Amino acid sequence: MIETLAGAEKLHGRALRAGIREACSRGELVLVSSTEAAPSTSPLDLYKRGRSLDSRLFYWERPDDGFALIGIGVARSLTTHAEARFEEAARAWRALLDGALVENGSPNAVGTGPVAVGGFSFDPLRPRTALWDGFPSGRLNIPRYMFTAGVDSCRLTVNTVVNSASDPQAEADRLAADLQVLRTTGPSDLGWSRAQSSRLRAQGHSEGTRLKAQSSSLRSAESWKALVATARDAIRQGQIEKTVLARAVRAVNPAVCDPAVALTRLREELPGPVAGYPGCSLFAVSNQGATFLGATPERLVRLQNGTVQVDCLAGTIGRGESEEQDRQFGTALLESPKERSEHEVVLRMLEAKLAARCTELRIPPEPALVKLRNVQHLYTPIVGRLLNGHSVLSLVEELHPSPAVGGFPVDAAQRFIREREELDRGWYAGPIGWLDRSGEGEFAVAIRSALIRGSEATLFAGCGIMADSDPDGEYEESCLKLRSMLGILGGPPE
Repeated sequence: MIETLAGAEKLHGRALRAGIREACSRGELVLVSSTEAAPSTSPLDLYKRGRSLDSRLFYWERPDDGFALIGIGVARSLTTHAEARFEEAARAWRALLDGALVENGSPNAVGTGPVAVGGFSFDPLRPRTALWDGFPSGRLNIPRYMFTAGVDSCRLTVNTVVNSASDPQAEADRLAADLQVLRTTGPSDLGWSRAQSSRLRAQGHSEGTRLKAQSSSLRSAESWKALVATARDAIRQGQIEKTVLARAVRAVNPAVCDPAVALTRLREELPGPVAGYPGCSLFAVSNQGATFLGATPERLVRLQNGTVQVDCLAGTIGRGESEEQDRQFGTALLESPKERSEHEVVLRMLEAKLAARCTELRIPPEPALVKLRNVQHLYTPIVGRLLNGHSVLSLVEELHPSPAVGGFPVDAAQRFIREREELDRGWYAGPIGWLDRSGEGEFAVAIRSALIRGSEATLFAGCGIMADSDPDGEYEESCLKLRSMLGILGGPPE
């Protein structure tokens, strides 16, 4: 419960006046950012509270780390459209920070001070459709209000961009009014419980016919399998080494349309800690009446205190119905030539990309198993030390798209997808995350995700295609990957 934010109001009020004086002196925009301690509150509660102020929201949580970012509103938006979007975003971010007035009571606290949050589309060259309105090729927002929640603390960063014409009293009044809303909004009832979750899953089985009629694939099963066969033949002919094909399912009037409820259910169903595995990232980005959200098991890159961490997550099999069967499935995955080869393609590319920007690369000799709710993956973590002159965005530019979601060689695989997949992936499988003023931060690969717009939800899943891929098997794997999100939204297994 947020009972008082008086400290943040007083601190930012002083910073605003100084920022406006600076803007008048320089004749240009000035970012004013102040950070103050706030009472600890549930990240999901903060997310739902934020909707009373602004529909433009950002949610990022790594439950295993006890870390979350909740962005409310937008002080400044950095939108990119060009193919060089990562460089363009980095340049705009540096320009905004140049001359910024920053009051941060905890300068060493991760995720505090000026932080840019957002994401990028999978392919900037693929023509956009109305499905992804509000989600351009790239967008990083500096939230008006950013809550940074840790294990035992919470901090509020307030960001305002001012110019020489800004009225300090008007800005202060707006801040006071907004913080009053956050103070007085009652405890958030997320409208969901574990018991309700169980009941809905049971209804999904008993009312499967009714729910099934509300969801449909955007491309027929037979057409998608034929595309897999075409990709497999191209690989056998040496045109590409691997590609990743995605498919989408649209659910109309799903039982769960509220992003806060969907995030609650996603969080409930995350797997427990797995030795050596960093866990899933929950994310949600809301804009123009739509929310893109998910719980991705794949970290693209994390940069903290100069240490780079990257996940190689490729190779998939289902979960067994018993403990013994699950072990057998895991062993089969570890011993599968096709899955090990797919994993090796991804690992080889990541290692080559990181070797040019990192020192002290550490890579285990063999992959491990990561067991999620419906599937298990081959997993290899990569850790290194970043060379000077690079930031997390420069690493994102190098690593996206990884062969885990695009294919290899990258350009040829991208071209194959662009010309044949017939799907506007938008931000699906793109990088999503955050970076701070020092250029550090974290981005994940936006998979296991859905786009909710009004009473419709579009869900996405992809499969890595190799020379020995079986179209029926790849289709079944895509269904496994879709099943978890369909269950979250109250639909039946696809």
